[in-house]
Amino acid sequence: MYVGKVIGSVVSTVKDEALKGLKLLAVQVVENGKPGRIIIAADAIRVSGEGDLVYVVTSREAALAVGTGLIPVDASIVGIVDSYNLKIEKELDREGNNNGKRSIGNGGNKRVNRSDRSGRRNGKSG
Repeated sequence: MYVGKVIGSVVSTVKDEALKGLKLLAVQVVENGKPGRIIIAADAIRVSGEGDLVYVVTSREAALAVGTGLIPVDASIVGIVDSYNLKIEKELDREGNNNGKRSIGNGGNKRVNRSDRSGRRNGKSG
């Protein structure tokens, strides 16, 4: 499972029949707290939009998230992240010591405003 930010959409007029009606989005994966590679993911929850922080599954789980049968997808968005709590520790040496160094990060919660989502989740524009 990965966390990433939706940075755009993909438009395809010619595609596999199983993908018809399925929104494809460009997601920049967050790796070690920094922007990483860009992947194309099917929007299994059907409410994701540009700027959303989402979590993505890959492999067979991605196909299972969007429907029954064999769906040709490698990644699917299965949730929107509302908040998270992150504490990053320095890498330990071979003996398991951190050489007296303290934790990096504030350990606080990152809150994401979801008030603009209330209407879209019900299929209405908000």
